[in-house]
Amino acid sequence: MSIKLLLTIFVLMSNFAFGQTSPTLEICMTHGDCQDRVPVEEGVKCYIVKTGTTPSGKQSCSQRCYTSKLGSYCKPIQGEDFGYCKHEKDIPEPTFDANDPNQCDTAIDLPF
Repeated sequence: MSIKLLLTIFVLMSNFAFGQTSPTLEICMTHGDCQDRVPVEEGVKCYIVKTGTTPSGKQSCSQRCYTSKLGSYCKPIQGEDFGYCKHEKDIPEPTFDANDPNQCDTAIDLPF
């Protein structure tokens, strides 16, 4: 095992100890590695979604939250051929500000 890999694992474990992410450290090469090792959980995910257009023709949007199955993916470590499994529940939710004129720029189509 390379010294760089050992140092990476140490840094990740230090972050886990301080509550910065989930407590399970899984080194991975592909998303499939994480899907095999990290259990899928039910949880709530929120999105900024397109809801139509305003009378002036501008995109309208709102924040919607859905209960769904949350899995994990392999988050690459820059400059390495491996990464670590990151659970979808650890991804920060989008911030919705109805007064922001650019709020809908990143809105997605309804997921269902």
